[in-house]
Amino acid sequence: MQPSAHPASTSTNAAPPRYCPQCAVPLVVERVGNLELDRCAGCAGVFFDPGEATAVLGPAADPEVWGRDPRVQPPFPGAPRCPAGHGPMWRLPTGAAPTSPSVHACGQCRGAWIDAAALQALRDGPPPAESGALVAGRYVFQLLSALPLEVSNPVQRRPWVTWSLAASMVVAFAALRVVPADTKSRWEAMWMVFPSELLHGYGLLTVITHAWVHLNLLHLLGNLYFFLTFGDNVEDRFGRLRYALFLAVAAVAGAAFEVAARGDVTVGVGGASGAIAGVLGAYMVLFPKTRLRVVFLFVPLKVPAAVYLVVWAGLQVFGYLKHTPGVAWLAHVGGFIAGVVAAGAVRLTAGRVAR
Repeated sequence: MQPSAHPASTSTNAAPPRYCPQCAVPLVVERVGNLELDRCAGCAGVFFDPGEATAVLGPAADPEVWGRDPRVQPPFPGAPRCPAGHGPMWRLPTGAAPTSPSVHACGQCRGAWIDAAALQALRDGPPPAESGALVAGRYVFQLLSALPLEVSNPVQRRPWVTWSLAASMVVAFAALRVVPADTKSRWEAMWMVFPSELLHGYGLLTVITHAWVHLNLLHLLGNLYFFLTFGDNVEDRFGRLRYALFLAVAAVAGAAFEVAARGDVTVGVGGASGAIAGVLGAYMVLFPKTRLRVVFLFVPLKVPAAVYLVVWAGLQVFGYLKHTPGVAWLAHVGGFIAGVVAAGAVRLTAGRVAR
């Protein structure tokens, strides 16, 4: 902060006090050389006025450099707010590696909030280059699994909702494997969506509970992989309560699409893929430029998330049109559409808040 605008000044034009965006307590002044920085006594984060971060941490800490990264995320509700009172801040990655810290910058005053962990990471410098064994192992994993990997998209808050729900799916799967066969069949009948029952007004809660019934280990592991890979970022952007409500809506949307397609049949539908497809749809809208590692025809590529997820959604429609059995294709489509709509609403709301 510039000395002439410091809140502790005795001038009658003193600026209002600045507050920590994480702890909501007044920032205290710490002198570093000829600079006066605003530091939080609780979390040790620092708010830098324009030019101060570069002066203290070097050219690598220039927010203007970070701001040119395609993974920059605009202000959104729940994002840390500018200590100078200008509303939610932008989130800026400081490097391409997954371990690179993210900082927040105000689009109005150009100040930068850097928490204690990011400060330490910036002082320590860039992480060491990846080993050849790690690169080779990642390639083999993707070649065999055809699964994507995020290049880098760190979160600011621990994804407790995603972790908790993922753990509950594992517990439910294990429970259905240790109980007697007749009990397992009875529980699955209570939890799974049966279109014939739902169309006649029975089992309404199953539009939610079916997300905890996975038919085999590969079904569970595939859903968990996508949920844990993409869910943390969507939860970070939505906020925990809104994210939990969104997952319920996506699960219901997936079940509704599948029931409408199947009609009056007695085959049950289980799995969290409808809700997780909602997460993918939301991720596509919120993080379209985030790079994903994929292996296509033995060639490792980095593609924007929007490209990968549009292709993924197209494959779900194709699977349905080809009548490929064993997969609730339209549950994926319904959840994905719900995610796109919900994330679009979040981005619209964020734009209004930012203005």
